[in-house]
Amino acid sequence: MVASKYNLLLDIEGKEYLFNLASQCLISCDHDLVDFLNGNQEIRLSKGEETSLYENGIIVDSHEFEVSRLKSNISSLKFDKTKMAAFISTTSACNLNCTYCYQDIRKELNCKKYMTESNWKVVIEYFKNEIKKYNTKLFAVSLFGGEPMFNDSMCQQIITDLRRLEDIFPELVIQCVLITNGTLFNESNIKFYLDNIDNIQITLDGIKEINDSFRVYPNGEGSFDKIISSLKLIKKHKTSDILSTICLRINVNKETVNKSKELIDYLIDKNLTQAITSIKFHEIFGTQGEIILDGNDERDNDIELAKEIVKLNYYLIENGIKVFKEISGLCIGKLANGYTVDEQLNIYACPGLLYSDVHGKISTDGKLIIDNKKWYDYHLEEAKCINFCKYAPICYGGCTWAKGENEKDCMRDIFDATLVDKLKTYIISQYI
Repeated sequence: MVASKYNLLLDIEGKEYLFNLASQCLISCDHDLVDFLNGNQEIRLSKGEETSLYENGIIVDSHEFEVSRLKSNISSLKFDKTKMAAFISTTSACNLNCTYCYQDIRKELNCKKYMTESNWKVVIEYFKNEIKKYNTKLFAVSLFGGEPMFNDSMCQQIITDLRRLEDIFPELVIQCVLITNGTLFNESNIKFYLDNIDNIQITLDGIKEINDSFRVYPNGEGSFDKIISSLKLIKKHKTSDILSTICLRINVNKETVNKSKELIDYLIDKNLTQAITSIKFHEIFGTQGEIILDGNDERDNDIELAKEIVKLNYYLIENGIKVFKEISGLCIGKLANGYTVDEQLNIYACPGLLYSDVHGKISTDGKLIIDNKKWYDYHLEEAKCINFCKYAPICYGGCTWAKGENEKDCMRDIFDATLVDKLKTYIISQYI
């Protein structure tokens, strides 16, 4: 037996913990266990301790076997038909005109299309057939756009129909996410969304001065006051029996990151942190056009920005605010049963491709037609770095979309610089 190469040792408030990136198991450990995992042959563990460590992936038969098992697990997840995921665009239109919007292709096309009731009936019937055929147990759905709530009645209809699937298929669990700019909540719709959405992600990019220089209406007016009004509305209606968790996403760059503490202080001062379940900071993406050609170069050298984001996570903890968990499973672009669907029933392997590289279509008779081989490239890709990189269990070879044609998306340097601290802040905020 050897220690897993995916183990990370974390010193949290004077105590040692061990987190395994593959199993995502977290254990507290004493000095003897640390010495044992570091190869001290004199340390003896009980049979029960060894069994527990093995079952949780902390120790393994060999590193070669561990890599093979990881690749097998990734493949199983990719092609597990009992799990399904979809990004559904309710509209390509948006009520804002954010200066850094990565959907530059949508803007250039100036397309303002909406999911119609007839098209949605085609999509939901396709989903029903897939769920019935494969006895799907988990269906993760993200409502997306444009701005999904800019087609509010259809957005609510989609959510209602998705929730009805849980009645039709008793073993099915729907996980529903709404990705919104947060400007369109009102007294007539807020309760519906809080009651029916598992997670609502709202973007607010800083104090009024900063947010209103980025997130603007077409007439140039800023959106800060409206987003704050929405948070107040959520706070008013969010009770202990409400389904939704609220994640506030704050996009930052090198010029704005140092002002983010002011936003946190503002939210605390206005008692708005009671409306928020967690906060996550994220570097601003490049645009679709830039990424397709060159990959997401913006973050290749942003190690200092990533470190500043970690500092902000610690500031959240100091103020009793939970940190968003960034380590998750395979993204939709790598799932064979993962789809992005636009308003015209076009299919894409990844939401980053919306309105650019169409991979197929759901036909009006409810059949999935794939006519672009790139769909299979997304799902069948197996990056060589998985064989040797210790971050393979959380990176899976990198984002296929963000690599662009020049294959630039390795996050290793940023993981080296920040992952341990990001894990620490999440664990402290959730468990300690």
